[in-house]
Amino acid sequence: MSSQTPDQPNQVSAQHTSTPPLVDWIKKTDAELNKVVHKHLRHRIKNVSKEVLRKDRKRARLQQKLEWIEVEIMSLELIVKMSSSSQTSTVVVEHDLVLARRVRQIRELGRLVPILRAELEKTEDALEKMRGELDELRYRRRKRFWDDSVEPLPEKVVYFTVII
Repeated sequence: MSSQTPDQPNQVSAQHTSTPPLVDWIKKTDAELNKVVHKHLRHRIKNVSKEVLRKDRKRARLQQKLEWIEVEIMSLELIVKMSSSSQTSTVVVEHDLVLARRVRQIRELGRLVPILRAELEKTEDALEKMRGELDELRYRRRKRFWDDSVEPLPEKVVYFTVII
């Protein structure tokens, strides 16, 4: 009853489409993705490198403080030992006050040592973890974001499946 025309307005023949072949589109998308991933990795490597430098400086400062405190404790202990052996009766009261102050300093510094050692250990662990992350990022930048052992798509394949 109704007459159908061979060329329907909703259908476009394959000759008139301007879309590139699917394999070319996949290659173009792959190249764009590589650029984005490479830029992201470069940025992340730069930031992690800065963090590693900061942590390394913090570790060096903590280590220097710890060494300074240990030297200070040893020198105060030496002063206390030497002064207790050479007491004279005329300056006993003043000497005892100075000695008590030095002993108090030794105790206060002694309390700092385990805290600083724990902080130093924590910083070294974080630094080691960050260096591992930095090595992994550099490896990924060299090798690509995904596994290079995957075969490229053959020329005749017109689709692929992405599993997320």
